[in-house]
Amino acid sequence: MSFAAFLRSVVSQLDAAGIPYMATGGVALLAYGEPRFTADADIVIAPSPAALETFLAKLDRDWYASREAAGEALARTGMFNVVETTTGWKADLIVAPTDEFASLAFSRRRVISALGVSLVGISPEDLIVSKLRWAAAGDSEKQLRDAAGILAVQRGALDEEYLRRAASSAGVRDSVEGLLRESRSS
Repeated sequence: MSFAAFLRSVVSQLDAAGIPYMATGGVALLAYGEPRFTADADIVIAPSPAALETFLAKLDRDWYASREAAGEALARTGMFNVVETTTGWKADLIVAPTDEFASLAFSRRRVISALGVSLVGISPEDLIVSKLRWAAAGDSEKQLRDAAGILAVQRGALDEEYLRRAASSAGVRDSVEGLLRESRSS
């Protein structure tokens, strides 16, 4: 199974269970920025307890997910993994945070294409802000490169007014302003 087939399978299973989702991280980077290899799919989900149980119950023998980890993730707004056991491909399913930025980003999700797979993903502006938040939390070099790459590829197509508002709300306004200045000078 290719990574694209894996991705298609995960999102179709989320859809079948009625779980709203939003691809982010490396998968969204494939749609918006300068792609880099990613060994997993980061997907933000907003499941009800019943929908999450339906999703887990329908996973066949080629898939693994810990029901305990999924329940804890739902209760604590955390993350759990779903692994396709024949290939080892993994999806990090992140229960949607409820802070202002995360809620706004989830409400702005849109259809994207990654590896020829049509799925629902984060907007490029929100992905930039998300990458800058991760950079501020310590994984800076890779995240800053990703954010700059998105800005370079999406130049002229971004809603810069929204980008600045979202960055302010997320506490990364200075980082966004620096990236915007850099992109104008290159």
